[in-house]
Amino acid sequence: MGCAAMIDSIGVPVSEYDHINSTARLTNTAKRQVAGFLGRSSYDRILLFGASLTGQAVKSCLGERFAGFVDSTILPSRKGDEGNCIIITTSPVHAPVVERTLAASVFRNVPVIRLFSENELDIRLVLETQPRCGTDYTIKNLRKSFGFGYASVFSDEGDMLTQDGLMSYRPQDCNGYVVKSHFTKTLHYPQYRYCPTLFLVGFFPDTYYRWARMYAGVNSADRDSYFLRTDSPEWARVQGYIPLHCQWLDYIRKKDYIRYEDYYNDFEGVMDTFEDLLGERPSGFEQPRLIKSRTYWSGEYERYMDATVWSLLQAEFESHLNTYYPEKI
Repeated sequence: MGCAAMIDSIGVPVSEYDHINSTARLTNTAKRQVAGFLGRSSYDRILLFGASLTGQAVKSCLGERFAGFVDSTILPSRKGDEGNCIIITTSPVHAPVVERTLAASVFRNVPVIRLFSENELDIRLVLETQPRCGTDYTIKNLRKSFGFGYASVFSDEGDMLTQDGLMSYRPQDCNGYVVKSHFTKTLHYPQYRYCPTLFLVGFFPDTYYRWARMYAGVNSADRDSYFLRTDSPEWARVQGYIPLHCQWLDYIRKKDYIRYEDYYNDFEGVMDTFEDLLGERPSGFEQPRLIKSRTYWSGEYERYMDATVWSLLQAEFESHLNTYYPEKI
């Protein structure tokens, strides 16, 4: 095959997917990319994984080089010699799972090529969270369980930036990257819309108490004695995020999310969520210790914040408490 075996993506931008999938026609950009692939490769028996509208659109460009459709339901019945390459035409978010499926099938030795271009980083998961609700704990365990590298929408000195300037990372030999983001700084851009994304929430009063304490610069020895007051400058700072936070909670309610507290309440259920998104179950994920000072468990808000702060948080997040924390109503 010469250099053809080195091709891993035809290079259609992921931003083209919605239009192709809704019209069953390749965009002009996609046509150019597919034509270029056909011109520079010698594959003459091309299989397509996925017979949906996108697959049908690609088929129309292959002519006699089209060798058929395959999908996960019929893989066990195939011989594996029907084609000399497979193009993945499913949604970009499903491509990693398809690749693992094919690697475990009779097609394990057949070159697999993605229709859509990959992002600069191999992003295995975007973790988008509230601050102070187990973000670092989650990322640390995902990295340990899956061998992920780390990237973030927040830059640290010495990090490299992606070409679009939206993420920082340190290049490393890893099994793809987990990306840290918050509702205050998201990756809601077309080139990342098909990256698997998990949202992490925490009991809202605990988030705002710990967030304010962080802004106040309280040292570790005095954390347990910190008290959040209505007239404190850090409260004015974090209170300003509440409208954006509520919009974000509206946005994610029908998406994949976990609650920080369910690491304790339903650990295996959280692991099920990771398995569904990543295609494999985390190995060696550390069960967290119970933090009794969190008001979710203690209910003793008066030890940590004044009644005005508490009442305002209850009022601002009333509808979201019904959705995310009905047991606390």
